[in-house]
Amino acid sequence: LRIAELKKIMGFPEDYVLIGPQSDQKKFIGNAVEVNMARVLCEAICKEIVRKRKVA
Repeated sequence: LRIAELKKIMGFPEDYVLIGPQSDQKKFIGNAVEVNMARVLCEAICKEIVRKRKVA
């Protein structure tokens, strides 16, 4: 697969720029957490922090 295809699969924006040789770019993409999953996880953590602060 090409870099653009891999970025799309992982949810990166089309204008997201990776630098370095193709092998490094593929490694970076392979080590990444899927963008939408990371967003959902961060939102859930933030909601829990806010909820805990209201209780305390």
